[in-house]
Amino acid sequence: MSYVAAANAGANWLDKILTRKHTRKVAAAANIIYYTGLILAAMRGLRDEMKALLEPLRSFNPIDWRDERRASWIAQLGAFAYGAATFGQMRGHAETLRELTVDPKEQVVPLRDQIISLASNVAHLEEPDRGAGAEIAARASALSWDAALEEYHRRGLEEEGGGVVIGGPDALVQWYLPALVWLVRHADAEHPEQVKALRGLAHGLLITRSDRGDRPLQEVVQEAETTFGRLAGLLMEKYPDLPTPTWAVPTTT
Repeated sequence: MSYVAAANAGANWLDKILTRKHTRKVAAAANIIYYTGLILAAMRGLRDEMKALLEPLRSFNPIDWRDERRASWIAQLGAFAYGAATFGQMRGHAETLRELTVDPKEQVVPLRDQIISLASNVAHLEEPDRGAGAEIAARASALSWDAALEEYHRRGLEEEGGGVVIGGPDALVQWYLPALVWLVRHADAEHPEQVKALRGLAHGLLITRSDRGDRPLQEVVQEAETTFGRLAGLLMEKYPDLPTPTWAVPTTT
């Protein structure tokens, strides 16, 4: 189920609960499930979008990439780097979830906090007025796959023009966009080192989704799914009137 479909189904699920005569505690529990479910749906959407964009580059074969396909991919990479809505959606839902009133003694509190933490870690969101450029540069230089990309980063900046604007939605993808674009445009069979660098960069961007280091995005999503399942299970056991949030039930992809 796509993020939009899940969000619509979740809204209908929540509306049916809130329009009935329920206690405030039941309503609060429903809201917790709703916003954690939205975060999970956004994570799944991000996973699917990044796989569609980066998996073909991870197995890049220059023979299969004519100029038209390269140009189309470069446009998609730019649109994702500067226009993907998923990161903002996750941050917004996490902020709302954090503000919901929850008894600190409730068993769901650490599970809610874990979902919020995962949402924050996934997006690499940086604020431009907090030295984000320097922070992301330092962070990038520590990644195991960064060393081979310095020359392509420089070439990309020179050829494409302009600088790198850090500030969202995804600072890490933005930082590597010059190298990524240059390699997609130029990597060919006569330069196997360029093909290798592009494959490595695509792989690195696909797995580096957490502040914990190089960790596959799929693992982060699976942890979020498990956490959501436990949280929803606790609340539904405590409040039997809550219907099953089938729109957010963990799935395997």
